Amino acid sequence: MKLFACAVIVAAGWLLGGMAAESKRAAYYQARGILRLLAALRAGIDYARTDLFSAFARFSDKHLEECGFISALNSGAVSAEKAWNAACDTLSPNVPMLAEIRSIGPMLGMSDAQTQTELISKLALRLEPRVEESGRELRAKASNYRILGALMGCMAAIIIY
Repeated sequence: MKLFACAVIVAAGWLLGGMAAESKRAAYYQARGILRLLAALRAGIDYARTDLFSAFARFSDKHLEECGFISALNSGAVSAEKAWNAACDTLSPNVPMLAEIRSIGPMLGMSDAQTQTELISKLALRLEPRVEESGRELRAKASNYRILGALMGCMAAIIIY
């Protein structure tokens, strides 16, 4: 019976480690989606002079759709700021530079095209290395999260029994 309880504790630790890795993976893919969205917004504003809501409507990303970001952007908010803030609320708290991503909301749609593209470009330039870094970190550590979880489960089982 004790052996079964120990196995359950180790398996629970392994699963918890997997959940921690999955949350970091989701944050990484959401950050990559934000980078793609920023590039699409910059191109839409700069080259096609597209309004923000049309650019939002044309953009799609699997991971941003799963978390609800895209549907919040296209929810029919009165201003781009409200739509952006509602969309940022759906992102994982582990997304790199979340405060900076959220901070461009008040400026979207409130200035000329050149100012908006500069703002978007600056954010993308600062965000890109952080996303790449989190991707490298994820690849290096993701498999270790499950192992660490299982080891923590073993430690807990040893302490309990």
